[in-house]
Amino acid sequence: RLVWEQGSFITVLREIWPDPWDLSVWRMILSFMAFNIFLMRAVPGKTMYGTVTPKGNLPVYNANGFECYVINVVTLLGLAHFDIFNPAVVYDKFGMILSSMNVF
Repeated sequence: RLVWEQGSFITVLREIWPDPWDLSVWRMILSFMAFNIFLMRAVPGKTMYGTVTPKGNLPVYNANGFECYVINVVTLLGLAHFDIFNPAVVYDKFGMILSSMNVF
């Protein structure tokens, strides 16, 4: 059916767009964010310096990305192994995760 036969454009969007307000999805997103913010601060890494900005600032970075990635993967495998979190939920709710991230 054509869009104009189904009603307003907003009505059509509501029918096809996944729900961005699912609490379990927001719990997953916020847990992931909090865990990774903790890792960014807690995991040691080599201090790196960026290029000087036009205002003369020198950005300082902690090069711990690979270590944080490995910790993320090991944590996910551990959570899955001990049946604390089922990674298939991410696949099942991927549309809602994308929809929620667009709201965020």
